Amino acid sequence: MKFSNPTAAFLALFETFLAEFCVPAPGCLGAVIGWEVDEDGFAERKTCVGILGWESVEHHVTATKNEGFEEAAGRFMGEVTGGVEAWHVRLKEL
Repeated sequence: MKFSNPTAAFLALFETFLAEFCVPAPGCLGAVIGWEVDEDGFAERKTCVGILGWESVEHHVTATKNEGFEEAAGRFMGEVTGGVEAWHVRLKEL
C-alpha cells in the first residue's frame, strides 16, 4: 500500500491497525512499513509504504471482514491527505 502525504498521527494509527487486525489474522505472513526514498537517498516522509504478506488474496479478504476492521482502517486512512494505492501481487521464489 502506498500512502501519499500522511499526517504525523498516521504512522501510530497504521502500526496499531497492523498489530491488531492484520498480523494476528490467519494467513498473514507479516508486515513492514517504510518511507519512500528520493533519488538522493533521503526519506522525506511524504510517502509511506506498507507491505503485507498474505498466504492468499482470500486470506486478506477474510481479514477485512473481521469486526472493527473497517472502523480501524478509517482512522488511519483519515490521516492521509494525498492518495492511497493498493495492489495484490504474486511473488515467486526463484
